[in-house]
Amino acid sequence: MPVNIEFNQQELLKRTLPPRLETLAKRYDGLCELICNRILMKDLLGKGDAQYLKEKLTPAKLNKDKVARSHMLHVYSLIQKIVAFLFRVYPDNIFSYRDQLRLVNKSFINHMVLFKKLDELETGTTVKVELFTRKFLTFYGHSTLIKKVAHNEFIFFDPNDGEHHHLFKYSLAELIEKRMRLHGANDLFFVKGSCYLKRLKR
Repeated sequence: MPVNIEFNQQELLKRTLPPRLETLAKRYDGLCELICNRILMKDLLGKGDAQYLKEKLTPAKLNKDKVARSHMLHVYSLIQKIVAFLFRVYPDNIFSYRDQLRLVNKSFINHMVLFKKLDELETGTTVKVELFTRKFLTFYGHSTLIKKVAHNEFIFFDPNDGEHHHLFKYSLAELIEKRMRLHGANDLFFVKGSCYLKRLKR
């Protein structure tokens, strides 16, 4: 049965933030990307309760240089962003180009394409999932995470409502689709957490 461990970035955004973090929150309409990156860096997903998440995801910890400089739009080059916008060729994408083109139709996911890739992931793998909207020659996005904890069991993390545990592939796909509709997203980008962390070390 699905279990939800609550977390909401709005509680962070209501607090007095360090100036750099406040600037980033205004620029990117929130801190979802930095929150997800902090979770990746410290391998926090599925490790504790709601209080644990609040203690590990404080403004002071998100403001550390390594986290504050980890936003995807800073990490990837201008050329990579242009190619991604024009051709849907995303760096470090876990999907082939053909499968990426088949993955999303409006706000619905091609389950066959998604499930095949989820089956291929090793247990214990965490994946960044970016929900993107293309508008006016730029991206607007929302960052989430998936962790594969068993053959057909996953944790889904959304900075707006926390961790969802004991998800099978169909319920995971439904959660992602709901968030696509909520954010008006028209594409998805999946990158292994380990690959993204390697980029941060460059």
